Amino acid sequence: PIIHISESEILQYTHSLDLQTAAMTLYQKTHHMIIVTLGEKGCYVYDGKHHYAKGEKVQVVDTIGAGDTHCGGVIAGLLEGNSFPKACQIGNELAAQVIQQEPGYLS
Repeated sequence: PIIHISESEILQYTHSLDLQTAAMTLYQKTHHMIIVTLGEKGCYVYDGKHHYAKGEKVQVVDTIGAGDTHCGGVIAGLLEGNSFPKACQIGNELAAQVIQQEPGYLS
């Protein structure tokens, strides 16, 4: 399993004041990789070591689906044989594309 969580969620859940402490706390409880999404700053990965995958600043239209897209991009990147930081970079790039789109509506 991989834990995929936002920065605000992990800080609240662990009652930590900083991201690295929060990730180490959650990792110690679960012994599973932690991926923390950071919006335009990218994401932070903790697997016993600290890694960052940079993001990009884009025009945000709607964030619906960004998290699911990020997860899918990470999984796709891993299936292609990439490292976790590179797979997270792929997830960041795909999520950045999604948030620039108008949401779909059923009529």
